[in-house]
Amino acid sequence: MYAQAAIKPNTLLRNGAYGIVMRGVQKCTCAGASLRGRYSAPLCCIKLDTATDPACGSGNFLTETYISIRRLENKVLAELQKGQIRFGFEEANPIQVSIAQFYGIEINDFAVTVAKTALWIAESQMMKETEAIVLMQLDFLPLKTNASIIESNALQINWEDVVPKMSVNYIMGNPPFVGARMMNKVQKDDIALVFPGWKNAGNLDYVCCWYKK
Repeated sequence: MYAQAAIKPNTLLRNGAYGIVMRGVQKCTCAGASLRGRYSAPLCCIKLDTATDPACGSGNFLTETYISIRRLENKVLAELQKGQIRFGFEEANPIQVSIAQFYGIEINDFAVTVAKTALWIAESQMMKETEAIVLMQLDFLPLKTNASIIESNALQINWEDVVPKMSVNYIMGNPPFVGARMMNKVQKDDIALVFPGWKNAGNLDYVCCWYKK
């Protein structure tokens, strides 16, 4: 699970975070390929505008989704390439998916750093795989591409300040589950902020805030 273990477990549990089996993310991300036949999806069908995780933690969902889509893209490139050197990539980069299209919001400052680093590493690794397919070196400067991970309380900001809603293709993630009797004061204040005037809102699980937002 990448660097999730680098964050203190008590910090994760206190904020309602739980481990995720990333195999499920891989299956969901690549499921669409079977609808068009093996590796036959055109690149324009793989490209997306944005994917957003408003409780991204150390970036597991974002990173695994990016890798899965890039690997699907590489499979299509391999089919188009057929092991031959093709000219024309100098003018148009064959890669259509960028980490700049992946947005996250996370309250833990260390987790934000981990998430950005994980996406940068994933981008570098996938670039190397693409180079082996197109048989040429592609222009890549590590840390040049923006990893759009915002350090903030997702319940206290306008998500459109992070990414416009009209540009969002997918919202993913595993928001924190904290029972009504287990929340701290800040979390209870978040409930009141997201559900102003709602009767018995104090009995809701913390995760309900993300669904409401």
